[in-house]
Amino acid sequence: MDIKIHQKIKSLIFRKKAPSKILVREVMSKRVLKIDRDWDLWKVYLFFKRNRISGAPVFFGKKLVGEISRSDLLEVAEKEFFEELEEAKDILKRKKVFEVMKKPIVIKENKSLEEARILMKRRNISRLLVVDKNGELVGILTKTDLAVVMGKERILEETNKKINEFLKLVEKEGEVWSDEVKKRIGISREIIEEWAKKFEEVGLIELEYTKTGKVLIRKLVEKI
Repeated sequence: MDIKIHQKIKSLIFRKKAPSKILVREVMSKRVLKIDRDWDLWKVYLFFKRNRISGAPVFFGKKLVGEISRSDLLEVAEKEFFEELEEAKDILKRKKVFEVMKKPIVIKENKSLEEARILMKRRNISRLLVVDKNGELVGILTKTDLAVVMGKERILEETNKKINEFLKLVEKEGEVWSDEVKKRIGISREIIEEWAKKFEEVGLIELEYTKTGKVLIRKLVEKI
């Protein structure tokens, strides 16, 4: 099989980037909720609860000075579960954000997702604050964001393996019924025919439809 042609036709169906090529700014959330360093921790708790978040960056005026998470509140309140913090209202009111906030862990927006994943793993954190070239906060990247992208990546890799099997089968047989392809590679007939239609559009495969509804897939070029 001609590798260059193979790669070209695969790209007609899937245009994907590996995590090492996807930039943080393409995935990050641009909606950034900010906390003031002078807030008391009870106000932070209510802010987290109202917005259904577990952490946020801390600002002093327009300057990013730290970050705070629900684990910081738990540490102060000495409570096992976040919901129980309401019982520690008085304790939390006596503490200010600047007393417990952590140094912000940031990543530049032009870094790759793979770099972000490695940094999260090394620092054992679930979010990164994203900054631009001037150090200004422009977004937040979470483990959930990474999981979604990585999950899609794994699905695409598996799909491409099946496309390889499909192309090799058509190349080997010259022509093959879609039902036979289904049996051989374990993909539904609908998906197989969808792939075949894409290849037909660029003149690499010909489809022949019978009155019984069967579909014959036939190669049109010497090498797929």
